[in-house]
Amino acid sequence: MTVSRRKTARSRAGRPQRLWPALLLCALAAAACRTPVPVPAGSPLEPLSVRVAPTPEAEDRLAARLAGAALVDDLERVEAALSELEAVDGGDSRNPNLLALAHDLRNATAPDDAGYRRATRALLRTRDISADPALEARLERAVADDPLRLANERVLDDYHALFARTFNAVSEPVGRSLLTGFTVAPVALASSAAHYLAQSYREDALSTRERQALVLRQRYLAEDPDGQHSERVSRQVASARAELHQTHRDRLHRQARRALRADQYERARVLANLALDFAPADPALVALVGEAEQAAAAERARLQRSLEATPGGDNEASLALARDLLTPGADLEANLRALAASEGSEAFSDEIVFVRALVESETGSEERAWQRLRGLARRSPERSNVVRHAANLVDSSQQNPYEAFREIRSRERARFARWLVFDRFADGPRYTHIPKPIAYLVDLPAVAQTLVQLPVRLLVYPFRPNLDFHVSTAAAAQRYLDRAPRGSRAEEVRTWLLDYHEERENWLAVERLLRDLRDEGGELAWEDIHTRAADQALRISLDQPRRDLQVSMLKRLSQEYYDTDAGRVAGGRVREITRTTTPQSIRITAQYLRENPRLAGPDGLGLRPSLIDGQTENGELHPDGVTLAGGRVLEFAFLAESGDEADAPTRLPRRVSSERLARVVSLLEETALRNERVDRDDKQAANAPRDLYLERARLGLTDRVDTRPTARSTYTYQGVRERYGMVRSRESVLPFDLVVQGSLRDLSLGAFPRWRGPKETPDAFLYR
Repeated sequence: MTVSRRKTARSRAGRPQRLWPALLLCALAAAACRTPVPVPAGSPLEPLSVRVAPTPEAEDRLAARLAGAALVDDLERVEAALSELEAVDGGDSRNPNLLALAHDLRNATAPDDAGYRRATRALLRTRDISADPALEARLERAVADDPLRLANERVLDDYHALFARTFNAVSEPVGRSLLTGFTVAPVALASSAAHYLAQSYREDALSTRERQALVLRQRYLAEDPDGQHSERVSRQVASARAELHQTHRDRLHRQARRALRADQYERARVLANLALDFAPADPALVALVGEAEQAAAAERARLQRSLEATPGGDNEASLALARDLLTPGADLEANLRALAASEGSEAFSDEIVFVRALVESETGSEERAWQRLRGLARRSPERSNVVRHAANLVDSSQQNPYEAFREIRSRERARFARWLVFDRFADGPRYTHIPKPIAYLVDLPAVAQTLVQLPVRLLVYPFRPNLDFHVSTAAAAQRYLDRAPRGSRAEEVRTWLLDYHEERENWLAVERLLRDLRDEGGELAWEDIHTRAADQALRISLDQPRRDLQVSMLKRLSQEYYDTDAGRVAGGRVREITRTTTPQSIRITAQYLRENPRLAGPDGLGLRPSLIDGQTENGELHPDGVTLAGGRVLEFAFLAESGDEADAPTRLPRRVSSERLARVVSLLEETALRNERVDRDDKQAANAPRDLYLERARLGLTDRVDTRPTARSTYTYQGVRERYGMVRSRESVLPFDLVVQGSLRDLSLGAFPRWRGPKETPDAFLYR
């Protein structure tokens, strides 16, 4: 009995292990027998529904009469037609918003914009036009475009921003002191107050939002000069203009001072005169204009003197040397010896040294040539005619790239050392608009903390590849190699540049340096670098957003790196882009169509319902959805045969009629506008090429295809679920954020409320 039970237990325990191969075989068989997803046969679109023009009724005739009277500005006929239309309309009209449209047309005949806004506001209060979101949105935008109200909003935003900055200047140091101890709170508050005052000192007399308010108030006066608030607004405009002039004066004054310190005398003179236009009686500006004019006059005198020339006498040897300097292949050495032996050669001693240096530079004696030029450059310009020419060659980074390489490398090494010690204060204090002693005093606590964190920077620096202090040095090194690839210093410069680019894995630059020296590095090393450079070039090309530039880069890559895998991939990518690129690529995803069924239905696309029903047996739209491909072409993306959404879709282009395309784009814009009004998270981004194409499609003007790359739009209409997923982040209803913040830079940890300031309007950049 016991034996039989043990056998039964063993058999039951082993049964699942014997079933696994059978289950795996069944799964493989099911996968092999799965029916591939078919591409829908025939057109994916249903026939376009015919819209028969309705027989005009009495209200239609009255609406036409009202429109005609409004076009000729006959206000009596407008009022009469509107009264008759109100009497006829019983609420069961084919167009429920006909009466609202009629009232809006009557309101549009108002003599000024203020009257139109008042009438529109009354219309929105008395009538429900939510059934037409486009009309409702247009009327609400007209009401909101009140310059006086917008000006008051900008002023309130400015006060709000000031309060937020003040609140944060107090709350942040106090909150940081919660964990570090209240003993440091007075110091933190004092430091925060110093920074607050320094930032306030930098602000203009008229802020950006106040400049917006000024323009809006000027618009109000232009629209309604005799309005109820005109006198008060005029005083506000006059006060704001005075502050704006002060702002311009201060800005131009600072720019002129900077130009004068940089020896840009003409620019300083022009800027000082412009500042003087805003404050004609300002003694500081008058003095600055005089100083700039004197400096500019002295500069012009120096330039004029440099253009003066004196006769060189009748020395035949000097004339022959001058001719031979312009003659390729001339024997300059013989002419130099003849000039040195001629009568009066002492007067030409510097010129002889200068020409000899040029000859040595061209014949390969680079070091000796620069030694001669440096010696000439140190002489007095009052006693020699060629000193300034020699000094210009020595100081020019283009003519003397090796010296520029050495100087820039030394300067950037010093800059790196300053950064390592002082971090963000390596170039001085943060506030450059206040006196330097005060600026250093404000930053003193932060500088002390920075010095303490030196060991941390020593540990972190190797892991920050984006921190590069030698970009200018590399440019100077490359300039030297381009000018003298076989020069006496070429090996030194090339070695440094190779190490620099290899450390940053810039294989394209490494390959360019070694292309002419392949035999020195060995063929195996060259092949490895060549392959890495090709891979890097492919990544850069594929990241290029513009298709025309991408194709050009890929073509060049496929020609230069034809012997690498990256070159072959680039060639295939060029063929694919050329075959699949369309003038437009405005995509409507399948999820967007499911969330907006009216757009997919007979009033819009007229898409067959079976293509978005989730059943793959009769074909299914790929998540990529439908693309407006330019012209009158719609491109449909269907699931691949595997049925996997991750696989590339099967694309089916179809040319549609102008009427269907106009319906699609009109309903698409209406849907996007309605969604934006209902859900503030479902906003459209600005896209000018998209808007231009949709406008042309509505008007039936897409037969002339615009093939310019800059006219191509790649905008995508996405569903809300695609954009945010299952859970969307929401902005807190509280006016502040609770921040828990720690910093290795400040060695601090704390929690504090941070008040959110007002958001800038989209046109704020125009007023900065």
